[in-house]
Amino acid sequence: MVMKKGEFDTNATSPYKRRYKQLQREWEDWRPHYKYLQDYLMPRQGVWLEENNHVSNKQDDGDRINQKIINSEGGFAVRTLASGFQSGMTSPARPWLRFVLPDKDLMQFGPVKEWLYRLQQLVLEVYSKCNFYQGMHSLYEEMAVFGTGAMSIFKDTRQPEENTIIYCRPYTCGEYYLGQGKYFMPNSLYLTIPMTAYQMATEFGTDNLSEKVKHALKAANPDKMFNVIHVIQPNDSFDDGNDISRFKRYESTYYELSADDPDVFLRQSGFNSNPAITPRWDVRAVSTYGRSPGMMALGDVRQLQKMEEKKLKGLDKMIDPPMNAPASMKRHGATIVPGGVNWIDTTERQQAFTPSYQIQPDFNAIAFEEQRVEERIRRAFYTDLFLSITGQDKDMTAKEVAVRQEEKLIMLGPTLQRTKDEALTPAIFRTLAILNDIPGMIPEPPQEMLGMELDVDYISILAQAQKIINASNMDATVAFVGNLAQLKPEALDKLNAYDLVDEYVEAVGAPPTAINTNEEAQEIADARAQQMALNNAQAQAGAAAETAKTMSDTPVNNPETENLLDRMLQGV
Repeated sequence: MVMKKGEFDTNATSPYKRRYKQLQREWEDWRPHYKYLQDYLMPRQGVWLEENNHVSNKQDDGDRINQKIINSEGGFAVRTLASGFQSGMTSPARPWLRFVLPDKDLMQFGPVKEWLYRLQQLVLEVYSKCNFYQGMHSLYEEMAVFGTGAMSIFKDTRQPEENTIIYCRPYTCGEYYLGQGKYFMPNSLYLTIPMTAYQMATEFGTDNLSEKVKHALKAANPDKMFNVIHVIQPNDSFDDGNDISRFKRYESTYYELSADDPDVFLRQSGFNSNPAITPRWDVRAVSTYGRSPGMMALGDVRQLQKMEEKKLKGLDKMIDPPMNAPASMKRHGATIVPGGVNWIDTTERQQAFTPSYQIQPDFNAIAFEEQRVEERIRRAFYTDLFLSITGQDKDMTAKEVAVRQEEKLIMLGPTLQRTKDEALTPAIFRTLAILNDIPGMIPEPPQEMLGMELDVDYISILAQAQKIINASNMDATVAFVGNLAQLKPEALDKLNAYDLVDEYVEAVGAPPTAINTNEEAQEIADARAQQMALNNAQAQAGAAAETAKTMSDTPVNNPETENLLDRMLQGV
């Protein structure tokens, strides 16, 4: 059955097909908005199910699909934001994560510190060898324009000789539908995969293929396209004690969308952890899909295209206006070629070949208004902030970014936190789950940290800049106490120097190995106090000896037989 756009098969007997249609219905409400975003910001992103229920891949067929874009400022802003997130959050050129424990003192224990560092290096090395960073850049673009991104992380079994461990599959808007679980967080992904009959037979075998696919193979039409649905969602049949893959925590089910038998699946298996990463830029209430800077800037982007169109029309009419000509010229034609001659009959009333009207557009005013619109677009995409990160000054520190862009960082804070919670942390723990399934890949942890929960701390330039904003409060506190101590020295007693140093070091992202633990610092302080006491005792002993010598050299009455020291010893 071929359904028209907006119609849904509510009589589907398979629970997978029923949920697919429900999720599709919810997504369809967003389609018009997504289409505008695609047309004006990223014309080669996004795919859509057409009336024949096949995915339209217009961005791949070479057609001119960006004809609504005259001014490319919106596209530049998207590129800047995505590159800024890449450099600021997950830069392949610098460490951006570290593993931490709830017990900070235990983290300073030598073997634990070394193990955490080795795990950090292992994960970063895995990401550097695969397409993780390319996938994250695509994810950032999707979030910036459509408000929602999606990517799956799978164990890479395709090219074991390259030792890539994982590979990432980013998706674009329209390829997938999301379902929510507890706390209104996306936990289900229904992905539409266009495949040829030959690809389906190669991937899944021929036993469970529909008659339509088998007929295409028999009719020597192996390139005929069909839609395969890949479902990733929590497994209702999860059995922790069963090693069979389809009883794992998350199910992985493939079925053919147009198959006549809804209960025949191409493949059923599972994952120990959710491979789907589905972050949103911003979320309102209980909505499944996110809002984006592109949605905020869409009105300005469309206005900018209209302004460019009108400006070019004005320029065209000014340079090449419509002309008035004598009727006699109709027989002979006219030319506007430079140096050309138009012969005009002087007996005609109309004596000249003249413009019908002349316009003089104020291009300075038009340019000024366009600049205002472009500035609003750049502000919506945080262009100034991200250019300060990806600009020419490659040695800019997180503190310098925070000082220059504090206001924008505060406004961006919720999105940065959501990106950590919905993209980076799930991706990291998904990677750890894959590594844990490979014997000997993760080093054995020290006994002291067994049973302790592992967490992730982010040390990217954007994450550190966010923390440094809080560090400025500590700077102000120390300055205030220092000034007050000049009048009231006891004010220093209120300052917990050890904790303050630890918090500040964490905020500015200094290496934890550069700071001693509280116990080590106390040992150093005790040793210094003992040395000072010893020095004082030696100084006092030296002073007493000097005093005694002076007194012994001081004469009293008869200097040859008596001195001041003798008199004091005799009690005189």
